[in-house]
Amino acid sequence: MNRAKQLFIAVLCECHSGHDLYKDVLMESETADQLLNGIKITKSDLFSETQDGDSIFKFREVWAHLDRLVDLIRKNGEEFTAEDFRQMADDKKSILEMAIDKDALNRLFSEHLWANRLTEMEDLWYEIPKSKRDGFDFRDARREVAALAGKELREDQLEKMEIHPGQMINALRIGSVEEMQQKLAKHGDHIRTEDILLLDSDGCTSFSIAPFWEHFGKICRELQAHGEILTADDFMFSRGGAKAPLEKAFEMDVADKLFHPLIWQDRLDEMLDLFEKGPASRFDDIDIFSVISDIMESGAGGKMKSVKDWTASLDKKMEYNNRPVRALGMKNVWKRMDAIRQNLRQNGEKFTLAHLRLSSAFKDETVMLTAVRFGYFEQVQDILKESGEHLSYDDIAMQGADGRTMLDLLMEQNELPSLFQPENWIGRAQELFKTWEDVPDHERSAVDFADIHSKVNLLSLRQHHATRHRPQPRL
Repeated sequence: MNRAKQLFIAVLCECHSGHDLYKDVLMESETADQLLNGIKITKSDLFSETQDGDSIFKFREVWAHLDRLVDLIRKNGEEFTAEDFRQMADDKKSILEMAIDKDALNRLFSEHLWANRLTEMEDLWYEIPKSKRDGFDFRDARREVAALAGKELREDQLEKMEIHPGQMINALRIGSVEEMQQKLAKHGDHIRTEDILLLDSDGCTSFSIAPFWEHFGKICRELQAHGEILTADDFMFSRGGAKAPLEKAFEMDVADKLFHPLIWQDRLDEMLDLFEKGPASRFDDIDIFSVISDIMESGAGGKMKSVKDWTASLDKKMEYNNRPVRALGMKNVWKRMDAIRQNLRQNGEKFTLAHLRLSSAFKDETVMLTAVRFGYFEQVQDILKESGEHLSYDDIAMQGADGRTMLDLLMEQNELPSLFQPENWIGRAQELFKTWEDVPDHERSAVDFADIHSKVNLLSLRQHHATRHRPQPRL
């Protein structure tokens, strides 16, 4: 910082005549030259060192007149940010720590500095150790900042209803939802998302307490009954470096309660965005594919009328790693495939092998392989019979997301007899032998291959004969 700027700040902050900020600046001709040329003080000037190598924030007078510095840099279109106060002023202390040392928390956390930036102010506050917050009413500071935005703190609303915020936090954490419902109802109110996000003295929400998750479903139903929902942003809510609900859910092995159809009905894209923000190493903890399927069952399923509806990407926003999410790749869809196909027949439509070969969502595999994984090989066979098509060797031998093939899955499910039905291999003896060669010796006892081969040859001859002797139309 040059001498003229240092002098200006000393005067602005009403430093006494013997103050260190005047040292070596009053009697220097360089100072006069700089003043004559005009000065413009920026935020970077305030965070640069004085002529003695100090930070101006080590002086009480600077903190006492912080509002003046706020106004000064606003003339340049600048604002103080939380990150500014986190930076180290020297090798030992941050500027936030200097504010604590100078008993200047009331100056740092003022409505003038943080107007319209309540979240940022809260984040900085909860980085201060509890032992160093004494003597300052932070809620009062929050109240004043909120008021500038025309808002009222939820804590103040609760206290008007004779409910201490701590009571609400404890009730939610132990599951005493009904008691709170009754107290709030007397005043025409109800449990709100703001209550779920109330912070304790550590800057933690109720999500950080394991018992809370035991009652989470009940709390969500209460919110939904009054038209409120928890958003993806709520599950990323954090103050002062505390872990967000999403991270805590995985950490406490309750992520299945967070990624539940009850919460994300009609919000699949939002849920998927949140899921991707979780720890990749824990993705297998959640069968997210089944969650999507359950949501489809209760929601969008009723909107599906045509083959295109069942096979198209449900929503561009829902593409995962550039692979679309298709209804035909969901377990609950296959559960009711008979009814779905019946409805399609009424419209003169049907599924074909091309549809079954489409891939979907998180499992990098065809929807028919996913269906077999769910135990619906019979349904796959029925679709192919209706369309007059057959599985190829490549369909059966193609590896799925976990490295297993359809043949592997069918052996695990004792479905080899269904695969090797003679009618599936008419006119395709070479593919039959190729598939059979992939069956391990210890699995072959489930099928009488010689008998199947004989029947396939017979059926193939009959088909060939019928084709050759089909009556030709007269000219």
